[in-house]
Amino acid sequence: MHELEDQLVVCMKCGMCQSVCPVFDQTGREADVTRGKLALLDGLMQELFKDPDGVFERLNKCLLCGSCAANCPTGAMQIEDRDGERVLSLCGTTLNREALTYCALCHKEMEPFRYLEYVRKKTRRVSPLVDNRPICEGCARQAAATAMQARVPQFSMHWFFAQVHWQQGLFDEALQEHKRELELRNEPVLLTALEDGFTAAGPAGAMRALAEALVDRAADTYVDPFEIAETYARAGMVDETLLWLDRAVTYGSYEITYMAFQPEFDALRNESQFLELLERVYGKRSREIIRIADQYRPRE
Repeated sequence: MHELEDQLVVCMKCGMCQSVCPVFDQTGREADVTRGKLALLDGLMQELFKDPDGVFERLNKCLLCGSCAANCPTGAMQIEDRDGERVLSLCGTTLNREALTYCALCHKEMEPFRYLEYVRKKTRRVSPLVDNRPICEGCARQAAATAMQARVPQFSMHWFFAQVHWQQGLFDEALQEHKRELELRNEPVLLTALEDGFTAAGPAGAMRALAEALVDRAADTYVDPFEIAETYARAGMVDETLLWLDRAVTYGSYEITYMAFQPEFDALRNESQFLELLERVYGKRSREIIRIADQYRPRE
């Protein structure tokens, strides 16, 4: 118990955990947030009251979302996934733990069920269920695309799947969907460029060759410059990406609205030219939109 007392002094009770806790946001009770739980543990150790079961019940009121750990300035709060569980600890002492869930379709490791339930109720669309089991975002997107293809025959699920796979880092799968899309559109020139580029230099080479083929086509007919920029970005070619993004903004490509949120442009986030382009697109709200986009960007 004395060892626990020594550990707990790392927490400076600043309340930063309270400011981001979704449970506290719902209940407004100090005892439901980390700082309040710390006070309960301290009271138990000081024998101010004797109700370990009650304290345990309060400690267990947690979604294991990790907001408190991410916002803790001292590192007193820690959250990690290990051995099939998500574990939240305060100053080295485990406060909560819950089994992780797994996608019912691809078996990818996911958040605890309690957290997924909270998110689903808030959004009404995230992580749908299959036979009362959750499925991951990637499988949910594939299911949505398949359903859309059935309802709207002209909608290409292969294009959609390619976008999803690129964002997931599944480059081989993305290239296969690109090939199917180009075959459906009867684009032998672009298809040849894709295949030759892949043979020469892998996924990045495939995207570079495809982008260059689109540039050649743009000399004779209109090609959306945003599509060219996006393709160059997947090839990792920063200068070319910025050049065609500039043209997309100048010509008013309809997709520039999503520019701050596109994962393909993550490598450009600190480029001054990219920030200037965002200001041209979003105007006075550019800083706010950049901040929102950063909040929803996956963390390493």
